[in-house]
Amino acid sequence: MQCRIYFTDRSFDRFNWCRFDEAQARISDCGSAERDELKSVCSGAGKIVVFLPQQDIMLTSVNLPPRASKQQLNAIAYSVEEQLAEDVDGCFFASLGQQADGTVPLAVIERSIMDEITALLSREHINARQIHPAVYLCPWQDDDALLASLCPIE
Repeated sequence: MQCRIYFTDRSFDRFNWCRFDEAQARISDCGSAERDELKSVCSGAGKIVVFLPQQDIMLTSVNLPPRASKQQLNAIAYSVEEQLAEDVDGCFFASLGQQADGTVPLAVIERSIMDEITALLSREHINARQIHPAVYLCPWQDDDALLASLCPIE
């Protein structure tokens, strides 16, 4: 059983949640809850995936020469510094491996936000396997008319 948590705003006081039965590839339960219910919502889940508000995360990519050196990969943060509204030292960076076309996909979030969410998860003894921007809840499919979403929340 997978539990997906989507924090709806920067305060992390409320969240939407969904339990996904991976064996049957279906959603088993969904709802909304307050911060103090986080531990009980996640209990029994084998995998926990957390989604953060999109406005807090910048998604971008950096172009590097093929087979970039470790020094170049370590300097990725400084290559997007001009796009950021703050110093790179105050940010948390997550990147995927270099793609075949030389790009390195990159997600940037304020370090204080990342510290806050990891502290909250730690206090509640929740081991999140992944933390994603909310845009991954609604990826576009091959069919332009089809939009997939996590689950209906009312």
